[in-house]
Amino acid sequence: RKNPPVRPEFKFSLSYQGEEVSANGRTKQAARHKAAEAMIELLKDKFPERLVATETDAEDEMFSVLAGKGLRLSYEYVREEGDTDHRIYTVQCTVGRGLLTVEGTGDDKKAARLAAAQQILACADELKASLLPKRKRADASKKKRTDKKAERAKLSEAQDPSPSPDLRSE
Repeated sequence: RKNPPVRPEFKFSLSYQGEEVSANGRTKQAARHKAAEAMIELLKDKFPERLVATETDAEDEMFSVLAGKGLRLSYEYVREEGDTDHRIYTVQCTVGRGLLTVEGTGDDKKAARLAAAQQILACADELKASLLPKRKRADASKKKRTDKKAERAKLSEAQDPSPSPDLRSE
């Protein structure tokens, strides 16, 4: 009889600002990943502004809101302030062709973009209200064009009384 192979079990411990978690896994990498996920869950409530996932969700939501309206978004980095160790970046974010312009600041360029995204989301209802009248007018003009096409078709039928040829073979 052969003994079954022994599967190694790795343990990884992680500590951050007095909080400690540990996790087990079949590989070193799996143990590290599980410990990292456990730490993120533990710190989620303490430091929500530092979690990339929640910030990225704000930017993703902003892009989906604007894409649904057919609007483009442009970023321009306008300022870098402070010494090399403590830079503050400022980004200007413009929606459409000057429909809405906001500025966001942050410790890095991504944080500045995300701050601008959160401001745009805060203005989303105001942005919706400013777009509604334009859409109603566009719908009315489409209806007029459709009516004109129908009128032209009727006129062409009235002017050409000849019956359409029958292409069926007997």
